[in-house]
Amino acid sequence: MTRFLSSVILKLSRATYISQRMIFRAAFLLVFILGIIGSAGADDLSVDFTDLAKLAKAWRTSTGNPNWDPNWDVSIPPDSVINEKDLEILCESWLNPLITGLISPGATLQSVYYENNIGFEGATWDPSSDKLFFTRRTSPWRILRLDSPGNVTVWLNNSPQTNGMLISLEGRLLACDESPMQVSSRSIGISGPGDTIILADSSDGFTNKPNDLCQLANGNIYFTTPTWTGGVPPSAQGVWLLEPDGTVTRVNNTLNQPNGIITSLDETKLYVSEGSTTPANQRWVVFNINSDGSLGAPTQFFKPTSPPDTSNVPDGMTIDQFGNLYFTGLGGVWIVSPQGQQLDFISVYAPFNICFGGTDGKTLYITAKSRVWSLQMQVKGGELDSW
Repeated sequence: MTRFLSSVILKLSRATYISQRMIFRAAFLLVFILGIIGSAGADDLSVDFTDLAKLAKAWRTSTGNPNWDPNWDVSIPPDSVINEKDLEILCESWLNPLITGLISPGATLQSVYYENNIGFEGATWDPSSDKLFFTRRTSPWRILRLDSPGNVTVWLNNSPQTNGMLISLEGRLLACDESPMQVSSRSIGISGPGDTIILADSSDGFTNKPNDLCQLANGNIYFTTPTWTGGVPPSAQGVWLLEPDGTVTRVNNTLNQPNGIITSLDETKLYVSEGSTTPANQRWVVFNINSDGSLGAPTQFFKPTSPPDTSNVPDGMTIDQFGNLYFTGLGGVWIVSPQGQQLDFISVYAPFNICFGGTDGKTLYITAKSRVWSLQMQVKGGELDSW
């Protein structure tokens, strides 16, 4: 109910003709209906009607306006204007402490799984089982399920060298398998996979190992096929589109080791990491997604100026409820706004992939060398609407 009403107010707020008074009335309606959930104005530690009234007073003002109030420029990052971004933060924080940052205050990285000198990848959260799935990238190759801190189930032993994974629209485990080279779909059973469907393989034209993938609401799947074999040019690598009817098309062949991949929340943009071992080529790029699934030309989205570890190439990524990107590689996790501005940095040794999870969607999981880490966040993951 809160999510629905908040979305209604947010859609109203994005219309240019909406006045301060109308926003105030919509906010009042939200508070009135939510009275069945909790008492608005119960204390000053949570977002309530008083806070919404103050935001309404400053609605669509910016620095220099007499009604400007910097206390309500709560968007992440602050942008010196009071608008729907700030209202979204308040709605998401309703009857809870205001979200003023991304990482929960006082939260620190927690090691939830450890195997010495083993690389872990493919982090994805299954909301049906409330479990984290990830891959072991050394023989014996495995898909693992984290049952509790320090305890895993070997969900698939001797996997086909599975790398990136995600939960599909149908609730199945989609995976990039390296040997044999294929994109697969597995039903999620309690003790292991049920049926396995091969969605694409090398007969579809790719000659390098599938690495990571993402899926859109229309069923389209984008996946990457990099290679770190010396002398192989970008033209022999690529980003590929797998359509629901089985059609496989290479949609880009200009990137140096295309690696991690994800879409924006509105699915109009595709972000890809360039996992090159050459520091000059290490960056994250963004494409516009065309209506037919093809891509526009890539543009540089984010490139740190002084990364701590260039041997840890740009890799997997995730996104939060506000569209902020979480990029692994180069010595940690880089949290970047939808505008490409760095918001924060989490120092982690050799991170490879990342996802949101937990029953409330506010736990950040990072797969890395030797460890899987968790970190408590104030924001939720943006990849699954069910959170």
